[in-house]
Amino acid sequence: MISIIYYKDGTDKSLGSYEHWALSRPCEEAGWGIIAEGLPGATTLRYTSVPLLPSEECETAYSTAPDVNALCAGDIGGGIGSCVGDNGGGLYCWSPNSQRYVVGGVISWREGCALPGKPGIYMDIAKYRDWILSIINASSISKG
Repeated sequence: MISIIYYKDGTDKSLGSYEHWALSRPCEEAGWGIIAEGLPGATTLRYTSVPLLPSEECETAYSTAPDVNALCAGDIGGGIGSCVGDNGGGLYCWSPNSQRYVVGGVISWREGCALPGKPGIYMDIAKYRDWILSIINASSISKG
């Protein structure tokens, strides 16, 4: 199922570029997943702040290096972060260059629901930016 998301604040969420990201910068993640293990999915879009982390944090947590096209983010203490059903949701990071939040990543996976020491893995939008824009542009051209 695909849902179009409309933000109450009316802010525009643009695609980011990698040079904007600074470790420990708080980002916002949004999703429709469950709010705790064993509970049903959210009925409204939920979001929370999570800091970007060095990839070594995810490597330590999962005993393997994250993909080079991935971002590592989350609260190492646990209790805050994505859960089942949030995959595909956005990770929005503040860009000091454009003075707004931009799409930094897409929720990919994590172990459990915001468990201590288990940060989330996100697809890094910057690594796919050119491809995404080529698809958008091709679609716009073909529709005339």
